[in-house]
Amino acid sequence: MIRHAIQSLICAFTLAAPAFAADQPYEEREFADKLRKVLSENPDIVMNVLRENSAELFSVVQGGAEAQRHLQLNEQWENDVLTHKKYSQTGRPAIGAEVGAAVTVVAYSDLTCTYCRQASKTISALLKNHPEVRFIFKSNPNGDVGRHASRWFYEAYRMDPVKAWKLHNAFFERQEDYKNDPMGTVKELAASCGLDADKLEKSVYDHLKALDGMIDKDKEEAESFGFSGTPYFLVNDLVLRGALPLASFEDALDFAAKYKRAPGK
Repeated sequence: MIRHAIQSLICAFTLAAPAFAADQPYEEREFADKLRKVLSENPDIVMNVLRENSAELFSVVQGGAEAQRHLQLNEQWENDVLTHKKYSQTGRPAIGAEVGAAVTVVAYSDLTCTYCRQASKTISALLKNHPEVRFIFKSNPNGDVGRHASRWFYEAYRMDPVKAWKLHNAFFERQEDYKNDPMGTVKELAASCGLDADKLEKSVYDHLKALDGMIDKDKEEAESFGFSGTPYFLVNDLVLRGALPLASFEDALDFAAKYKRAPGK
């Protein structure tokens, strides 16, 4: 991998500087100075080597970035476990393991957020791999369109949890359609998930105050935890921000499993 790139660089140096014969006794510092001078005067040598080994270089850089992220998250989590995060669960959509699961993942999300859509796919994979985990959705919409979607999702969950989660997925799958035409799309999505769209619409407006109260409470919680934007996640008391890779959530599960507690309140 990167060794091949280094070897190529040395070969390129040899071609660019034939005066530096292989059998000539240079000290390492002298060699480094000469190499630096030649490469600075001939930057195309470096660029050509990087281009020829771009896939290997990307792999190395990506691996380094993931290792750095892992280290930073673990350092953060060491502090996160010192503060128990309390949150409301009543009426919030939940899936996976039952109440009392050893690890609960809570999303502060927005059904109209692109990053939340990406993260939802990761969460689906996580739950598939870990049926022992409980997942709770909490709404933190950025605007009225996102709030409107959350109302329908929350009310659908009260009426039929299974179909409500289908609606959750449909909002993300048809995110652009919904944002472009919220009122026209929401009933179409509800019907496609097997819900009675007219009945659900009436129920949303009948319970509008209670639904907005839950959403406002979720937003207040997110703010109290210092969450700005979406998505944010709690894995028990551990905080994750953004559409992180599955490996980061897997690491969080392993870390959180070491600290047994009752999630939420």
